Amino acid sequence: MARRFWGEMLERGIEPNVVTYNILLNGICRHASLHPEGRFEKVIREAEEMFDEMSERGVQPDVTSYSILLHVYSRAHKPQLSLDKLRMMKENDVCPSVATYTSVVKCLCSCGRIEDAEELLNEMVLNGVSPTAMTFNCFFKEYRGRSDVVKCNEVI
Repeated sequence: MARRFWGEMLERGIEPNVVTYNILLNGICRHASLHPEGRFEKVIREAEEMFDEMSERGVQPDVTSYSILLHVYSRAHKPQLSLDKLRMMKENDVCPSVATYTSVVKCLCSCGRIEDAEELLNEMVLNGVSPTAMTFNCFFKEYRGRSDVVKCNEVI
């Protein structure tokens, strides 16, 4: 349905804006939860194509655009993609939000890259972004899995 409206919109000469793209990106990425794990690749590819088209049409991705992609990368356990997209975001002068950082932290923690997640937490704080309970929960889950009470207390 969304694709049909998208086509009609373009046929009528209505140019999409960042909100339009974010709605489509979100729809693509939310659809991923309906598929088995192996199908995340298709969803990621489709979302990245939409993201690239956005830039090609001269629409600058915003923090929401990046956060949507980072969220699906996290769910797909793609830590390197997450870090690369976060770096691209910062290179394009888009400031990550707490939700953006938390998606990447969650991905890193769930993939066993706790040291990278700790570095990102430090960067987050240095950049004036306050972690939330959700951010800390990512660490607690990983430390609990490692039975590392000391590290758990250090984060607090």
